[in-house]
Amino acid sequence: MHYITVVSKDKGSIAYFNIPLIIQLLETALVAKSKNYINPAFGHHFMLNNNRQIQLAATYEYMQPLLGKDWPQIQASKVRQSMRDSLRSSWPLMMLSNQ
Repeated sequence: MHYITVVSKDKGSIAYFNIPLIIQLLETALVAKSKNYINPAFGHHFMLNNNRQIQLAATYEYMQPLLGKDWPQIQASKVRQSMRDSLRSSWPLMMLSNQ
């Protein structure tokens, strides 16, 4: 995401207008990578962290014209969903470790 935010500051860059597509491809790659974890709780936590980073980058002032005003809300809903999935899948593990 750091590189995407750097590119988004340069309006003359070729990648400037492709940033939404680049972020979509990044999200697809992250979902695929999250499936590599044996424990689903770790995969959900991985997605939670990465979705939060995307959400933070989407709130930058210079990203607003590229992504639109509704993009941060969309990312916030993805973060909430990842949080619910992470909690749902890790709760049984927490119960087992306390016994």
